[in-house]
Amino acid sequence: WPKKWFVGDRGVTIQTSPMVVNYNTDIVKSVDVPKTWKDLADPKWKGKALFTDPRTSETYTGWMDTVEKSLGPDYLKQLANLNLTLTPSGASGAQMIAAGSQAVNFPSYASFAIPLKDKKAPIESKIITGPVVVSQTTIGVASNSKHPNAAWLFLNYLMSEEGIKTACAAFPVTTPGDFAGKLGCVAIDEPQLLDYNITEARKQALLQLIGLTNR
Repeated sequence: WPKKWFVGDRGVTIQTSPMVVNYNTDIVKSVDVPKTWKDLADPKWKGKALFTDPRTSETYTGWMDTVEKSLGPDYLKQLANLNLTLTPSGASGAQMIAAGSQAVNFPSYASFAIPLKDKKAPIESKIITGPVVVSQTTIGVASNSKHPNAAWLFLNYLMSEEGIKTACAAFPVTTPGDFAGKLGCVAIDEPQLLDYNITEARKQALLQLIGLTNR
């Protein structure tokens, strides 16, 4: 397991979830599906994009921080020019996309689209690159645990080949133990972990760039 994904000596990141665009397959042609975050700033999405409100979750605030550091402040300003419709969560965004209210919703997660796809709704997900932004699921063992050996045993299972295959068969996730996708996980290259600890000043500066301070 790559050492960078250990949290001291008490825990480890076992899964990472790449951020995606969820899109309506009846509206968006396959040739037009965005592949990079820059693609989503194209003026052709003006009035057609559903944006997950970054004020509702540290995850989406972290996404803003990551893409601004990678693509620069002008990228967020370009998004502001798209007349973005806001949705409070990835779950509500997926439902609206499946209903055809907008063409694309971002940033989001593929897990929100899965139950709708199972019902044959016209929704699909695409992992967006440039950069690949991921959130993390970390599991730790409490210092005062009554049964620390049992906890470590469970954690070792999650990090085993069998545990990885089981997790990745259930959800479209990635893992530091299988970024290449050889065990059935989603394959990604050079993931960038978003930061959950954005200062309020930084958050307000990002919101101003994307035009959300007065909405």
